[in-house]
Amino acid sequence: MQLRLWLDIFQKLRASGFNAVSIYFFWAYHSPNPDTYDFETGAHDIQRFVDKSQEQWGATRLTRMSYRLFDYAKQAGIWIIIRSGPYINAETTAGGIALWCTAGGCGVPRTHDEAYHQAWLPFVTKVGQVFARNSVVEGGMAILNQHENEFIESYHDPNWTGVKYMVQIGGAFKNVGAVVPSTHNEKGMRSQSWSKDYLDVGGSVDIYGLDSYPNGFNCANPTGGFTTVKYATFTWSLEIGSEDRLTLGVVRIIRGFKHIPRLSHRIFRNTKEVHSILGEDIRMITVQP
Repeated sequence: MQLRLWLDIFQKLRASGFNAVSIYFFWAYHSPNPDTYDFETGAHDIQRFVDKSQEQWGATRLTRMSYRLFDYAKQAGIWIIIRSGPYINAETTAGGIALWCTAGGCGVPRTHDEAYHQAWLPFVTKVGQVFARNSVVEGGMAILNQHENEFIESYHDPNWTGVKYMVQIGGAFKNVGAVVPSTHNEKGMRSQSWSKDYLDVGGSVDIYGLDSYPNGFNCANPTGGFTTVKYATFTWSLEIGSEDRLTLGVVRIIRGFKHIPRLSHRIFRNTKEVHSILGEDIRMITVQP
């Protein structure tokens, strides 16, 4: 996308009633080779800082100018949910993994394989530094940081390679000061993945991500039509201060026709509370901005 369009799109979203967007940051896009990590040129410019020394009245004045995506978001009043993988599934070619890694020299993807770890670590470190200085606690617009993407916790075992991998990702962001709450998107609610409310054996995120499709459409059976459902809406929120509350999103609970409690617009503190009240009546859940 051309740089000059970003602010216009953010402003249109804000005018339409949206207050947040989720944005992917592709490892492959920013790293065309192992020695290059480009966050400054053209549309790669998520935010760069240019120091300009100017001679004025016999003294050198240093001015700092900031540019691009995060600054446009702040100008438009749009919060940002960060999604930098390092693997992001079918959203782009090869799951967003740097194409120089696809020849097999980077170990086993999505595991704690040290070759893979050392391959993605420079990208997460560099992009994480940008996230850190743009976090909401620093006056920026980044409110959530998604670790990986649709990655099912197949085994609740601290020795499983997937758990160790998620621990590596969390540690990498923490080491560069990216302290906004972490999240993940549970693939189709097919498991109990990376939630501190379930079996937390490592790698769990701060806010469990609910990820499914509300209309019941089945890609494997496109002629099957849509499922008629009823729903109620709930709000997840984040305490910013003693009085301020930042709404992170509306969670739509899709359920069947029986045992539908009157809980519209109830605020839940965590995932465990949702399940304790709704129990098995939950069918599908999706997050709406």
